[in-house]
Amino acid sequence: MCNYICYLKGKKEDAQIIKMLYDIFKCEKELIGNLFDTQKNEIRFENRLLDDVSEFCTELNVYVDDNINKVTFKNNFLFGNEVSKYFDEEIIIGSRNDDPYEWILIKNNLFFIVEEVDDENPGITLQKSGNMEISYDQAILISS
Repeated sequence: MCNYICYLKGKKEDAQIIKMLYDIFKCEKELIGNLFDTQKNEIRFENRLLDDVSEFCTELNVYVDDNINKVTFKNNFLFGNEVSKYFDEEIIIGSRNDDPYEWILIKNNLFFIVEEVDDENPGITLQKSGNMEISYDQAILISS
């Protein structure tokens, strides 16, 4: 089973997430369902609102069974890049660095190492300065 995690700006309805997963994974919509649904789905997701004040306030967890072989992503960056293109918005994903406040920002087909503001909110707000642009290949190497 593959697992992908990315953080979105704003809340998405489950119907939007299902349509996006259907388009990205090119599978039947009946195979996609919420993680907490009782039926067995090949692709399950958790669309979780972390708070309503942070810049990146929605966590999207996607679990894909191994029998969905049509499209696979080697890591969170490749999946996150597709999500960013699909919704035409900035998203962040984790990096493999030991720093829990470091993220990879995907924005308009550009990629940056960014730092999170250390605050009490469960969502993620980025520092406004110090973003370091990285290449596509670098992003693949350092993504979690």
